[in-house]
Amino acid sequence: MKIAKTIICVGVVSGLLMGCGTNNDNNGTKRNNVSPVRYNNDDRNVNVNNKMRVADEAADRVAKLKEVDRANVIVTDNNAYVAVTLTDRSRNELSKTVENKIAKEVRKADKDIDNVYVSMFRLTRISTIE
Repeated sequence: MKIAKTIICVGVVSGLLMGCGTNNDNNGTKRNNVSPVRYNNDDRNVNVNNKMRVADEAADRVAKLKEVDRANVIVTDNNAYVAVTLTDRSRNELSKTVENKIAKEVRKADKDIDNVYVSMFRLTRISTIE
């Protein structure tokens, strides 16, 4: 009887110790020799530095034009976004001539600019970035 109790106690203690010693590996899956695959990912070997910045020099150059009262310029990549308030003389009309003058001044300030987008509306949204 003593031997039976000893065997039962050893069995119970062994069972408890085996339960506490399991390797759950944080319940992760085993991925032996598997490379992570990213489908439709074409971000390799490209510069994804798309930071936006305020171009004060370009804004100052644009603001010096006689048709422009105030200007804000934001640059990202090779694009410049220009928001202007026109003077009273220009009767709040953004003609192609004025738009081309603005684009020319922005490109003089930053030689890397390819595209210039000019708007005379919603200046307050761009000016809050300053």
